[in-house]
Amino acid sequence: MEVSLKDFQRQVRALELLVAGGGAGLPERVETLKTFDPYPDVPSALLNAGHLATYGIVAGMIQPFDVTRLEKPATYLVAAKGPCRYRDEQGNIERFVLSNDPNDRDNEIEEVRDHVRIAPNSVCFVTLEPEFHMPAYIGARFNLMIRDVYRGLLVGTGPLVDPGFSGRLSIPIHNFTTREYFIRAGEGLV
Repeated sequence: MEVSLKDFQRQVRALELLVAGGGAGLPERVETLKTFDPYPDVPSALLNAGHLATYGIVAGMIQPFDVTRLEKPATYLVAAKGPCRYRDEQGNIERFVLSNDPNDRDNEIEEVRDHVRIAPNSVCFVTLEPEFHMPAYIGARFNLMIRDVYRGLLVGTGPLVDPGFSGRLSIPIHNFTTREYFIRAGEGLV
C-alpha cells in the first residue's frame, strides 16, 4: 500500500489544529494523559508514524512536535540542539550550547556554537532538541541515523527512554574512527 506523505502531514496538521482548539493546554493534557491511554485500541508494539503523531500531539509526548520530522513509517527524526560537552585533545573540557541562534544561552553556559567537532577516538555529549513527556504506558527506543553509524559513530546509554520520563535527553556519541566528525545544530541525528 502506498501512502502519500503530503496527505499524511496534512492530516496530522488538522489533528494539531483540533487539539489546539479543544480547550485543554499542553500541561493539562500531559498531566491528564500521563497514566490514561486515550487510544487503548492501539496494540502494544512499535508505534507507526500515525500513532506516533497522535501521541506526540494529543498527549504532548514530543514538544515541540514537527510533522516534517516523520520521514519513515515508524521513525521521528530528532535533531541535536542544546548543551554540549566534550574533552578536547589537550584534555580540556569544552562546554557550549549547540544552536543556530547566537542568543540561545543556557543558565551556566555563555558560548553558543552552530556545530560540534567530535575528535577521532573520542566521546561527546550532546543534547537532543525536543522535550519528551513519556506517558506511563509508552517507552521509546532511539539510535543514530544509519548514515552516522556507517561513518563510525555509536550512541551510548541504552538507548531506551523509560515510560514516565519527562525532559530533554543528553546522549554520549562515540567516534570510533581516525577522522574528525561534525554535527550541526538542528541536523537530524537520532
